[in-house]
Amino acid sequence: MHETIQPLPVGDPAAKDCAPWQVAEIVLTSAKDYANPYSNLDVTMTFTGPAGQTISRPAFWDGGQFWKVRFAPTAVGLWRWRSTASDPDNAGLHGRTGEMRCDPYAGDNPVYRRGFLRVSEDQRHFCHADGTSFFWLGDTHWQMPDTERIDACNHPDHGDGPCPYGGQFQHLVADRRARGFTVYQTYPSATSAHWWTEPYSGINPERFRAVFDVQMDHLAEQGLVIALGFGHFNNSTRIPEADLCRWARYLVARYGAHPVVWITCQEMNAPAELGGKEANRIAVWHAVAREIARCDGYGHPHSAHQWVLDVATNPHFSPMS
Repeated sequence: MHETIQPLPVGDPAAKDCAPWQVAEIVLTSAKDYANPYSNLDVTMTFTGPAGQTISRPAFWDGGQFWKVRFAPTAVGLWRWRSTASDPDNAGLHGRTGEMRCDPYAGDNPVYRRGFLRVSEDQRHFCHADGTSFFWLGDTHWQMPDTERIDACNHPDHGDGPCPYGGQFQHLVADRRARGFTVYQTYPSATSAHWWTEPYSGINPERFRAVFDVQMDHLAEQGLVIALGFGHFNNSTRIPEADLCRWARYLVARYGAHPVVWITCQEMNAPAELGGKEANRIAVWHAVAREIARCDGYGHPHSAHQWVLDVATNPHFSPMS
């Protein structure tokens, strides 16, 4: 579970303990009201750590007056932070400062011990931040936060009794861990109504807190890397580009400090038309991919789930720019 750090008075930073590669959550309280904070305001926090390391993280609106920043320190030592808001007159969000101290991790979670994934120096495999090789073994759990239940389970071994793991999702995770899986591949359906109070322009943070946060925290605590996409390819025909990019920024803000690998979307290079109907606009996904890279202060590995991998026989293939 991530640790919550309450806002600190401007110019009066106080140290707070945390551990490497684990999510620490900083809560800021807006001093102003906005008609739609999700769409009308951007907040970023810059962290400066040992040896001058600098990581920027976008904040996300979490309902009411509350904004949160999730940060996983990458090194042991003192980290200082400062916030910047697109509305510089908001004293609750702009120019806030503080610090936290990162102490060594003593557990056995492989991500917390070795760090986030990166591409190896020889460009041939994935490894952890410390250089330890990583073996990718996972299966797809598309639309996990839409369909995998955390409070009920229909596994036949339970009969009429409760799930010993808590729910369908937790049972699936326990099963995959027992099989030696290292990755959980998923994405939310960006067009599902439960993510929105107003389609594609008004986010519903309660759904994120109640379901998606619970799942992402559990996956991280179980030592799994999350290959996280931002939707199905045909979402590009239903959601305007600017709204889909804003959705991507929100997910990066909310989950970019978890052990993730970005996969942009499912079947990103699907044909523009299927069955005579508009099916995909790959240029929109190019824009989303660029927004993900812009907001991701960690440089997580980033690719896409492909429609067809054979470039020679797929006239619809378009490499990402």
